[in-house]
Amino acid sequence: MKPLALLALFSSTLAAACSSSAVPCGGFCPSGEYCNVEENQCLPIRPDACPEDLGRHLSLAIDSGGRLWFASYTESYGDLVVGVENPDGSLQCDYVDGRPANVPFPVPVGTPPPIQGDDVGLWSSLALDAADRPHVAYFDRTHGKLKLAERDEGGWHIAALPEIEPDGAFGRGGSLALDSAGQARVAYFHDGRHELRLARRFGDGHWEFEIVDGGVAAWPALPDDAVRPMRLVVDSRDREWLAYRDLATGALKIAGHGAGGLAISELDDGPDAGAFVCAARDPAGNMAVAYTVGADGSLRFAANQSGALRRITAVPGWAPDDSGLLRQHPAGQHCGLAFGADGRPRIAYLDAAALGLNVVVPTSDKSPVARLDADGPVGFFNALTARAGDLRAGSCRLDRSKDGRRICQLKLYRLDGGVGKYGAAP
Repeated sequence: MKPLALLALFSSTLAAACSSSAVPCGGFCPSGEYCNVEENQCLPIRPDACPEDLGRHLSLAIDSGGRLWFASYTESYGDLVVGVENPDGSLQCDYVDGRPANVPFPVPVGTPPPIQGDDVGLWSSLALDAADRPHVAYFDRTHGKLKLAERDEGGWHIAALPEIEPDGAFGRGGSLALDSAGQARVAYFHDGRHELRLARRFGDGHWEFEIVDGGVAAWPALPDDAVRPMRLVVDSRDREWLAYRDLATGALKIAGHGAGGLAISELDDGPDAGAFVCAARDPAGNMAVAYTVGADGSLRFAANQSGALRRITAVPGWAPDDSGLLRQHPAGQHCGLAFGADGRPRIAYLDAAALGLNVVVPTSDKSPVARLDADGPVGFFNALTARAGDLRAGSCRLDRSKDGRRICQLKLYRLDGGVGKYGAAP
């Protein structure tokens, strides 16, 4: 499939499973489904187990016991789903937000099927605190708000971030990180104000908000809402570093807090740099960044060297075909970044030409690339995470349900993090 078909492939529209008559769903839905009257569509009732459609807006973290946690948006229901992978490879899921109010889960036998509920969970961003408690920042599209879901011994607690100015949606593209005290820091776009903002929560529960960049262009009209145009990292000294795309100029910028306060620099002037951005803390506690450059289709990587980010082209956007001629071969979309036990970075990304999942170790220009999964179309919404030598990856594989709906299949992988434990990827 051609790269230009990607947006159409991942369109958020669902195939209608019902009649288009004036009566919602034609007055009938098959067994095991309910009528979403707002969409005039039959949809499956939420299962007790993880949903069939899982993997969009994926975020990963590993707890102290080695369990892999994930947060994801399921488009079938418009829910935020958070879960863990069991030692046997099976998954456990919670439908954290998006179910209608006062509807228990699982739905008791004989209870009428629930309506769709709010559309929540886009740009889910997961982090675990020192006690292995999950924190997830995400966008509530129904109400245009940034929300934070946190779990403790009493269960899940969900709240929208305070609304400073009630003049437009805020929270799209959000990225969450925790400081050393386990307090949330969230970067996000404010649509109404056209501002990039940083929110900080303190131990007494109050929030402070800072405008990182004002007057940025309005959010691009992409039908799939798949891009990750910003990433937040809190370094080893609790300072925030934000990599983001300047939507007005097409440059990739870095905003950081040092001794002199907030400073913004331009890492790549583009054009069209950073439609997909991923970032991680390196072993020294500094920010590292990977991002796409649309002008030449390349994947670039930047890491700290002597106090400054130095960049390389990890994967060029051109590759020879069978005849030896150079053809455009875009790399880096849906990227995820993490560091292995050997201290070397790994980037998982979509091979847009082959619709496969690749992994590259960005050590120099034209770094070695390996195919992690060729069972495409796979490689969407990729995420990487590492802890104590364990390096894990997750991805969305596109498929269709029995009724023809486009769905994501969540796929999880173990990577060789430099200790030779798994040997599944470089």
